[in-house]
Amino acid sequence: PSLPSIHFRQCVFQNCSMTRTLIDPTRDILSFFGYKGGGAVSAPRLQIVNATFLICFVSNFNWGGAVWAASLTVTGSHFTDCSAWFGGAVVGQWVDLSHTHFTACTAGIGGGAVFGEDINTTEVYFDRCRAGQLIPFSPPVYGAGAVHVSGGKALLRATHFTNCSADYGGALRSYDGGVTGRDLTFTDC
Repeated sequence: PSLPSIHFRQCVFQNCSMTRTLIDPTRDILSFFGYKGGGAVSAPRLQIVNATFLICFVSNFNWGGAVWAASLTVTGSHFTDCSAWFGGAVVGQWVDLSHTHFTACTAGIGGGAVFGEDINTTEVYFDRCRAGQLIPFSPPVYGAGAVHVSGGKALLRATHFTNCSADYGGALRSYDGGVTGRDLTFTDC
């Protein structure tokens, strides 16, 4: 069966949050190790076009400050001041980002802006994103001020990282996966 799909176009999400910990290892379609997330939106399959996410967060060890999806496509959108333990702005198993900006997004442990298994980017900008510096015991398998690839692969095209920082991988980190990049810029990371 096909996963249900949700589409958002020209929406603004502001001051969205999820503050409860939801652990359900029996529902793995949206689960990495049983945890849930998405301060603004959580869905199995999600498409976001020209949307803005401002100050979205999750707490209590949840993932994806603004968005949590198994399959996620984001085009022409902005994420500002989003935060979570993993994936300050977005978390997904399959993440496709284009013409999107992430500003001042943070993760307590890994992926200041994005945490996922398979990640593709085209014309994406990461500015002042950070990870792993919010807690004193950030494990060395995590990190990535902007993008954390976990166990899958990433194809990054025309992607720009500025002033991103983390304990491990100031802008980018791949753990048990691979990254291919073309036309990338790293400034003060």
